[in-house]
Amino acid sequence: MENAEKIFLQEPINIRQIDKLDAVDQEKIQLIRNYLQVHKPIKVDAKKFIKKVFEGTDYFVCLFNKNPDTVFNELFGVRKEVYRVIDRYENKKDKYISYSSYVSKKSKDQNGDKKKVRTIENIRHTVCLVQDLDYYKFGISESGALATISELVDARELEMPHILLFTGKGIQLIWLIDNVYMKRDSKSHRVWTAVQESMMDVLKDLNPDSVVKNPAAVTRLPNTINSKNGQQVRAYLLREDRLPLGYFIENYLPFPEPDVRPARKVGKVVRSPKMWNEFTLNRERENDVFRIVEYKQSHNENLIGIRQHLALVLRFHALVSSEGDYEYAENQVHHLWAIMKQREHTSLDEILRRSQAAERYYQEYKGEVKWTGDGKYQCPGLFYKNTTLVKKWEIPVECQIQLKTIKVKNKEYDRVRKNAERRNKGIVAREDYLEQQNDKKADKLWQLQKALERYPNATQRELAEYLGWSVGTVNNYMKRIK
Repeated sequence: MENAEKIFLQEPINIRQIDKLDAVDQEKIQLIRNYLQVHKPIKVDAKKFIKKVFEGTDYFVCLFNKNPDTVFNELFGVRKEVYRVIDRYENKKDKYISYSSYVSKKSKDQNGDKKKVRTIENIRHTVCLVQDLDYYKFGISESGALATISELVDARELEMPHILLFTGKGIQLIWLIDNVYMKRDSKSHRVWTAVQESMMDVLKDLNPDSVVKNPAAVTRLPNTINSKNGQQVRAYLLREDRLPLGYFIENYLPFPEPDVRPARKVGKVVRSPKMWNEFTLNRERENDVFRIVEYKQSHNENLIGIRQHLALVLRFHALVSSEGDYEYAENQVHHLWAIMKQREHTSLDEILRRSQAAERYYQEYKGEVKWTGDGKYQCPGLFYKNTTLVKKWEIPVECQIQLKTIKVKNKEYDRVRKNAERRNKGIVAREDYLEQQNDKKADKLWQLQKALERYPNATQRELAEYLGWSVGTVNNYMKRIK
């Protein structure tokens, strides 16, 4: 818990916000303080929830309506449309929101027939890990569930969640993660599902719902009503950071110990190394193209001179990874266009036309047509060296450490990578650490002063019980006040 304490909320409590909290909010916040030792949970409404959860993605978020008359999906742009309409969902029954963002909001195909929108195939980013606890079916109380969660966090079997969602009957734990590219049966899909299953196993005594293993699932929207009992859904932010999915893999995904691994079977393993390498290398090269575009756009870097070449390389590697699926490769270019913000002096048709040469490169690579190389390239296809792409696309080292296949490892790369690893582990400079400690002390003094205003005749033991501190801590801070 020492490392976790460094990343809990450090902002002072807003007195005006406290005044707006009703009795139920105050009760929930006190439970969080008592059991999870998070002394400044912040209530978040639907707008703040969406802004925090979908931070960093420009795709579509799914708002899911469920009522006796109709069941339907509505998809709105994260930045504009959602904030414009979200107020009409407040205090309405059974409204849900997705775990993931989606590439398209079209509910009809080219023939005008209806199609499903909230599918894994349409997902672009998955932005969180979620556990839906139906502990009440086991006869466990809300405080009993929080006590169990606290024990698991203290034992380092479970990460402190970023958001606690009281759904009206149960509790949902939400962990915010860096955007994960989600494609069915991809490595990221398998790993994300494995982490969800691992958490379900840890929380098995609280009856977790298996629906969370689907990245296209939804969760209840804060400040809406659970029609089963008329209770309002309430959300509280416990911490401000986000974590990479790799953090959960390293710390919470169990692997067999060496002495309990199953014995290796003796025999010949039949595998085609060429096909295995061909798929993983080229599929990750596709993902790297998307990562480069998103990095450059987030840093306001120019894409205009390299847009057509990015699409060409993406389309070629999509053909190789999919073993010649021309429709898949073209759809990847559509996805690339969907995330591009710099569209001056070009169009989707132009991008598709310029990238169509990838099909000829692929046919030459597979030997379907004669290679007409002029000696510039050593083999058919469109396989570039990493140094060539880094130079041609002007990929900075800060971007390379986020990529899987396009990187030039040198002293500068190692330096940037190590600094990033330190930040991900929560290691901060000494000046920042001391500032955090001072903020914590100031917060404790503020809490004690408010407790004394409310209970001026309380003993130190009573104050300790009310604040969730030890008597010694109360005594130390009482000396500072006097």
